[in-house]
Amino acid sequence: MTKYKPSKYSIVLMFITLTLIAGRADAGSSGHERQRVPAYSDAINRDVHKHPFDFGVPGRISDATRTIRIIAADTHFSSKILDLKVGETVLFEIVNTGKLLHEFSIGTPLTHERHRARITMMRAFGLIKKDRINYDRVETGQAPADESNPHYDPTSAFIEPNDTQWVAWKFTDKMALEFACNIPGHYEAGMKGNIFVN
Repeated sequence: MTKYKPSKYSIVLMFITLTLIAGRADAGSSGHERQRVPAYSDAINRDVHKHPFDFGVPGRISDATRTIRIIAADTHFSSKILDLKVGETVLFEIVNTGKLLHEFSIGTPLTHERHRARITMMRAFGLIKKDRINYDRVETGQAPADESNPHYDPTSAFIEPNDTQWVAWKFTDKMALEFACNIPGHYEAGMKGNIFVN
């Protein structure tokens, strides 16, 4: 029996289609798709406060009232519970001391479920490997990319082994959230924690 092998073009077309579908599923109440920006760069210093998130807005480093350092080891985060205040802007500093690629993401359980589907798709398309982001695949046009990082979400960042990344977030309402690593299998293994905003 001949095995079907998709062409490079059909893979890219499938990736674009799934990205558009996932983007529409994540659209806010206004019906507009979220702007895609890398969370760890100077994007958090730009005017990116127009995102339709139900649990806050992208923060500015200059507005951060405190920095919370979180260690990402290969099976867990160093923190499990974070108590924050309404109106507080927090700069999360995530340090990966493990040997695997990790992600730090803020959201609701539903947000994380949708996000895990995207990350699973990224792994299937070879954009992320077990221990790194596959920049060669992104930069050679084998997958669509707006910037040098294939992960465009101000609520999250990938952290490669022995690396540090940052996410700045302003918590605008009283609620319970999660922070998590949505790399396939990591969330299920317990790589998550709770955020309580009061």
